[in-house]
Amino acid sequence: MVFQSKGQGFYVGAHGGYSLSFLKQVVTLNRKSTGNSNMSGSTYVDEAEKVYANYGSGANAGILAGYGFTSNIAVEVSFNQFFASSFASNSTSTNSNNGNLSSSSISDLTFNSTLSCFSGGVKYSIPLAQGNVYSKAGVLMGLSTITTKVLRNNTSGNQTNSSERVEELTGNISLGAYTALGFEKLISPKVSLFGEVALNLLQFNPTKSEVTKYTQNGIDQLPNLSVSEKETVYEESYTNTSVNGTNQDPKSPDKSVIQGMNFSSVGVRGGVIFKI
Repeated sequence: MVFQSKGQGFYVGAHGGYSLSFLKQVVTLNRKSTGNSNMSGSTYVDEAEKVYANYGSGANAGILAGYGFTSNIAVEVSFNQFFASSFASNSTSTNSNNGNLSSSSISDLTFNSTLSCFSGGVKYSIPLAQGNVYSKAGVLMGLSTITTKVLRNNTSGNQTNSSERVEELTGNISLGAYTALGFEKLISPKVSLFGEVALNLLQFNPTKSEVTKYTQNGIDQLPNLSVSEKETVYEESYTNTSVNGTNQDPKSPDKSVIQGMNFSSVGVRGGVIFKI
């Protein structure tokens, strides 16, 4: 529900809606590997498929406030909470000997994201007989958290081992832009309804990730991980030195290159506008 003003003066509000992915990117792969050995030799088949996704889709709600200088021009700020967007990928690997399964590995990876977004911009309205047609444009500032979870089951002979790993990616405020086109219907001198189509352009660049859960066969292994195994910092470029495959300083976070994550979306929202 939204409350906002019409014409000159202050207004406040709240709104809700739903956004769809815009500008998807490759985030991971679905993989399937099959190996087989017998008396005549061995074969190995590796299949891979790109997983396209976007982190900005899903339900959202928010509040707003603004000031109308004239019946045409207003400035507006708002806060929007985008609720969890999720998608998944899968990897399987099997090895057989003379047609008999000798080992297998199955990994399920899920992504969940949330986004808190502040926006500020200009609203231009055109009065009509039945209401106002308007457009809006401005700047977005977003703060996001992305959570990944990996469930893995490895089987060799009669023995099966399972593990679960949860990791959170966080970062600084990201800057973007938004635009919207909508219609506002006055239902009383101080109250009106509105609906709009909105486009958000935003990319999130994580600066840090941290493993928050790690179990093997149901037993907590997180306390046994070093800082370099639990934490990663993301930089434009880095130098990471290891000796015999081991980080020289296990008390320092690991390093990786920043990879932008797309939160751009297009969606609809609506509510009620109340003039103060």
